[in-house]
Amino acid sequence: MPDRRAIEAAVPDLNAQIHVLDKAVAKTGYLAGSDFSFADINVLPILWHIRRFPEGARAIASAASLTQFYNRHSMRPSFQSTIPPA
Repeated sequence: MPDRRAIEAAVPDLNAQIHVLDKAVAKTGYLAGSDFSFADINVLPILWHIRRFPEGARAIASAASLTQFYNRHSMRPSFQSTIPPA
C-alpha cells in the first residue's frame, strides 16, 4: 500500500525539479546545447518512470516544454526498444 503521507510530502520537491527541467529544455528542446546528448538520454527513462504515477504525470503535464521534449524524444527507436514490458 502506498505511503500517501510520504508521497504528498515529496510532491513539492518533484514539482520544483520538473520546473527546473522544463526551463532547461524550453530554449532549444534539449537539456544541454542544441543537439540530443547524453543528458537527454539519461533523463528520458527517469521521466518515463515518473509519468507512471499520478503525481508525476500531473507534474510533467503542467510543464509544456518538458512534455514536448518527452513526447518528441520518447518516439526515438532507441528509447522505444528499451521500454520495459508491461
